[in-house]
Amino acid sequence: MDVKSSFLNDILEDVYIEKPKGFVDANKQKMTCRLHKALYGLKQAPRELYESLHNYLLKIEFEKTNDNINLYLNIEEGKGILLAENFIDDIIFGGQDQLCKEFANEMKKEFKMSMFGEIKFFVSLQVYQMKYGIYITQSKYVKEILKNFRM
Repeated sequence: MDVKSSFLNDILEDVYIEKPKGFVDANKQKMTCRLHKALYGLKQAPRELYESLHNYLLKIEFEKTNDNINLYLNIEEGKGILLAENFIDDIIFGGQDQLCKEFANEMKKEFKMSMFGEIKFFVSLQVYQMKYGIYITQSKYVKEILKNFRM
């Protein structure tokens, strides 16, 4: 799942920028611009997105794990466990099918999201989902390293 326009969130602090090149207004030559939304490339943008996602996940009864600041758990009695991992503007999640569908729908209510379907790659990991389990490997990544170093 990918957050669309992820770096255009409301910004909580005052950030000023120079006027864009080509901005012409004789009455406003010495003015600067205050941002209302975070922009891609702005150092505060990833933090603003993380805070938005974090606060929303807590609101919908997820708990942040102690071992990984990006991993959240939702344990519902009688329904099962749902895991959600936040990585910049991507969220991978897993659990029982019904819980995953409910989570995706819930996230789409709050954020503009794109669904990519079943995960095949994440960072440098290849993910194979099979009937009796999940197989994760870095063989493609290792082969690329070996090729780059002519080994």
